[in-house]
Amino acid sequence: VESEPGKGSIFWFTAAFEKHAARKGAPAKQKPLSARRVLLVDDNANDCQILGAQLAALGMRCTSAASAEEALQFFCEAITDKDPYALAIIDMQMPGMNGTELARAIKSDHITKDTCIIMLSAVGHSIDANTRKNADIAAFLAKPVNQPHLHQCLASVLGPAPSKRTKPKNHASSKAPAQPTHDTRILVAEDNEVNQHVMLLLLEDLGYTADMVANGKEALAALSHHSYDIILMDCQMPEMDGYEASRTIRRKFDRPPRIIAMTAHALRGDREKCLAAGMDDYLSKPIIAKKLEAALQRWAPTRNTNAPVDLQRLRDVCGDAPGTMRRLADLYLEQGAELLPAMEVAIRNNDAKDLSSIAHRFRGASLSCGSNSIVPFLNELEQLGKSGDLAVASVAYEKASSEFARIRSFLESHLQNGENGLKGETLVRLC
Repeated sequence: VESEPGKGSIFWFTAAFEKHAARKGAPAKQKPLSARRVLLVDDNANDCQILGAQLAALGMRCTSAASAEEALQFFCEAITDKDPYALAIIDMQMPGMNGTELARAIKSDHITKDTCIIMLSAVGHSIDANTRKNADIAAFLAKPVNQPHLHQCLASVLGPAPSKRTKPKNHASSKAPAQPTHDTRILVAEDNEVNQHVMLLLLEDLGYTADMVANGKEALAALSHHSYDIILMDCQMPEMDGYEASRTIRRKFDRPPRIIAMTAHALRGDREKCLAAGMDDYLSKPIIAKKLEAALQRWAPTRNTNAPVDLQRLRDVCGDAPGTMRRLADLYLEQGAELLPAMEVAIRNNDAKDLSSIAHRFRGASLSCGSNSIVPFLNELEQLGKSGDLAVASVAYEKASSEFARIRSFLESHLQNGENGLKGETLVRLC
C-alpha cells in the first residue's frame, strides 16, 4: 500500500485464478449501425444490388460503383461535397483495375488514405500476405456474404478503436469444379499441401465443392463466417489438432456440422478416439474415393427435393432479416423476368456468345438465391452457347422457363405468407 495525505492511496495485489469455462450465450441481436457512408464497388450488378440491400438494412448510406474508375470519380465528388466515404467495400476480381489496385490507389492519396477497406472475394480466390499488407486492407468477406457476418465485420472495422483492430487472415480457400452435382457444403481441414490438392481433386471428381483450411483454429474461424454441412477433419495438425477442434465445435455451436475424421493411423482404438472427440465418422489415409463417397452420402443432409428453392440458402445470405430476404427474392424474380426473354432473343438470333453470357449471369444469381432447380438447365444453355451449336437450345430454354415459373410461384407463395413462410425449416438431418 502507498498512501499520501491529500492525494489518496494505491493498493495492489497478485492473485491466481482458474480460467472460467467458456459459456455459450444467445446470439446477439443485430443492431443498426451508425449511418456511415459506404462505397460499394463491384462489376456484378446482381451482387451489388444484394449487398447494397443488406447494407441499407444495417443503417448504412450506400453508393454503388460498377468499376474502379467510377469509384475513383465518386471519391472525388464526395470530397468536393465534403461528405467523404468512411468505408469502401471492393470486389477483388474486376476487369481493368482490380480490387487490390484500387485499394492501393485509395490508400496512396493523403485525402482518402483513412478510408477503411473491406475486400470481397469469391470462394476459390485468395490474396497473398504481401498483397494484403501493401493494400492496407482492414478485412475480407467471402461471397456470397451473409447478413450476420457482414454486420460483425462492419462493427469491427468501424468500431471506436480502429487502431487496435487486427487484420484477419484469409482463412478459407477453395477449388470449385465448373458444374458441381451436389450442393452439400463441405469444409476440409488439412495442413499438408499435397493432401489438400488430393482431397479437392477427389471431391471434384465426386461432384462436390469444398473450402480448405490448414488447421483447427482456421476451421473454427471459417465456421463462424459460413455454414457447412460436413467437415473432413485431419486429426494431426499444427496449432490446433482435429480432436481439439472437434470438441470445441461440439461445445460452441448449437447446430454443428457432421465431422468425418481423416487420419494416417490405422491402429486399434483410433476410431473410438475420434468418436470420443465428437467426430461422426472415420476415414483412414490414403483416402479411397469410394469410401469417401459413401461417407459423404451417409452424412449429407437431406433437403426438400420437391422445393425449387433452398430457403436455408436465403437465410444463410440474409441472416435473421426477413425484410432483406423479401427484397432479395423480389430482386431475383425481377432479374429472372428480364434475363429469360433476353435468352430467347439470343436463341432466335443465333447469338451463341450472348446466350452463354446471359445464362452464366442467370445461373450465378440462381445459385446465390438458392434457386437450385433451374441451374441444370442454365448450365446446359451456357454450354450450348460456348459450343456455338444452338440446335437444341430452344428445348433447354423451355425447361428453364417452366422451372422459373415454378420458382416464382414458390417464392410468391412464401412472400404472401409473410415472415414465417421464409423462416420455415427446409433441412432434415440424418440422425
